[in-house]
Amino acid sequence: MSITGFPLVHIFILGVTTSVWAVRTTENTSQAPALRLFASSFNAGNILSKDCDEGDHHLWNDLSRQKLDNINSELERLATPPNDALEAKRAVADSLKVMQEELRQALAKFREVMAANQELKTSSQVTEQLASAKAWAQNVSRAAGSLRTDISAQRQKTLEEQLVSLSEASEAVLSKASALPSLDIADKLRPIQHWTDKVLPMMTALLPNVWTQEGQSLAAAFLKSIKKVTIVEKKLTSEVTLDKFKEKVTASQESLGLALRRKHANLSMKLEADVNRVIQDLEAMGQDQEVSTSSHAHADSSDFTNWVKGTEAAVEKLLSASPISLDRKKVKTQLFVQKFKAAFHCNKAWSKKNRHYDTMLFVYANPWSKWTISPIEWFNSECANSHGGSRAYWGCSIDNNQGLECGKAVNVMLLQASHPELKDPLRICALNTHLSFEGEAGARMENMRAAMEQTERARCDSVVFVGDFNTRLHCQAGSETTPLYERSVNAILNKFCNEESCELGNSKEDEMLHILNEDTVKCLEMNSNKKMPWTMSSQSNSLKRFRLREAAPVQFPPTYKLMEKGTKKCFGVKQRCFGLEKKCICNKSGKSKHNPAWTDRVLMAGNNVRLETTSYERRVPDKIDSDHAIVAARITVTPQR
Repeated sequence: MSITGFPLVHIFILGVTTSVWAVRTTENTSQAPALRLFASSFNAGNILSKDCDEGDHHLWNDLSRQKLDNINSELERLATPPNDALEAKRAVADSLKVMQEELRQALAKFREVMAANQELKTSSQVTEQLASAKAWAQNVSRAAGSLRTDISAQRQKTLEEQLVSLSEASEAVLSKASALPSLDIADKLRPIQHWTDKVLPMMTALLPNVWTQEGQSLAAAFLKSIKKVTIVEKKLTSEVTLDKFKEKVTASQESLGLALRRKHANLSMKLEADVNRVIQDLEAMGQDQEVSTSSHAHADSSDFTNWVKGTEAAVEKLLSASPISLDRKKVKTQLFVQKFKAAFHCNKAWSKKNRHYDTMLFVYANPWSKWTISPIEWFNSECANSHGGSRAYWGCSIDNNQGLECGKAVNVMLLQASHPELKDPLRICALNTHLSFEGEAGARMENMRAAMEQTERARCDSVVFVGDFNTRLHCQAGSETTPLYERSVNAILNKFCNEESCELGNSKEDEMLHILNEDTVKCLEMNSNKKMPWTMSSQSNSLKRFRLREAAPVQFPPTYKLMEKGTKKCFGVKQRCFGLEKKCICNKSGKSKHNPAWTDRVLMAGNNVRLETTSYERRVPDKIDSDHAIVAARITVTPQR
């Protein structure tokens, strides 16, 4: 079943001025496993990125909170046993109580028989004969032999009767103890086993694959408590649990029987040896009847009591799930970061206008994914690596700043994605950027080319490239001599939008689409000639060979420039709002470069993989301290076997 509250992805890619990445998979037994990516740009504009490294887990907190709450609720629901399982537990407990009572009674009878047979008994006939022998002692010498034989025979008969009594009592106990399999415990437990088999895979699927140590212990205890039925069945149906008790009963019987037999043999030998002293021997025989029993075993009740307590405790634990409450401290956050640190003057606090975000790339791996995501260190002379504080940056950054520009760079991170069903791991390149609008379209194209060359050298199977590319509507669609973005806000929006939505289509005026699709890039660039301020710049497309394409057709309003809803001064034009968004399109300065544009995009490319985009959208959160909208895409990467 689906649990809401967490993007259905394996890798989250977030860029701050910025981009975020995320990852997830979907399983399909007939195809190669699919890797799902969530890529998002977030251009913070000229806002200082204060403590961004330290606060980057806030995103994980927001993403995971609802999912973890939902998982806890679902685990609680799944761990609630159905009525038939509860009835099965009661049936097992009732059967065991009956058996335990019958076994208790048999054991009590056995103890009575044991106590009554501690001495070798003498029959009443023997007693009379001994008295007669004593009275006529002078005349029994010739009858001593027959008397000895008669007494031995009588003793043998009595001994056999005692042994039979002991054997019957012992057999009664052993029979009751051996009746456990006949209680059909396994059959009675079957509803519980069926329920366990059903919910265990569902529970396991809900649990993350990456834990903290505390979370791992908690989950192990929870799953063990659900699997308890198998352990209980073995404990209840195995005769091993009663073997010690049964051995004690058998040993008690055999020990007492052996003692009685030895006494009988000793008495017979005395009669044989002392036949000439019959009178003295017969008188002494009354004192030779007692048998010491201190050396042979007793049927101790502690084993039986321990078995009863053990089985009762085992049944009580049936269907009693160990408590589990997942929170973010129990689930390990896999986060990989690449940071291009803006120059010192960009972060100076003396001028709010000059404050600026560092350009950062965050990659989160979904803890519930079956994919194993790990970064591969990547840097070279064209793409520099950096380290910040205690955090290691796995990727590299290409510095595209000119003069005193801030944060104009491309971050590159190489990831390896492994899956149990995949022979060779995928190599995923995550890129984010903040390009400069000060240069020409050709310069931005070259920045993108240099970044894509890094992915080529890294032998990436798929590439996701997100960020603020700062592309505008100024390329040539026909014979125009003035770029589209020089027109009014309404003129631009009316070309692509209605009251509710927008669609960029295959517009050649859009710089990004022009660079991605055209063999020759032709865009209007500003020059210093006041009479003819626009020059057509034309150059061969150096990026097209990388087969980079947009995640999907653009069917959302411009991502730039946004102002708070209700802003009055929009350079003489009423701000344009879409839906219930709290920020609207507005050019407060009146400068053409602040006119509406789709500056923020998600691009992708792949080799030996199939790329599919399931959503591509513009997002304007209620609280966003930026003049850019967020763009986000969900992309599925399927290896081609």
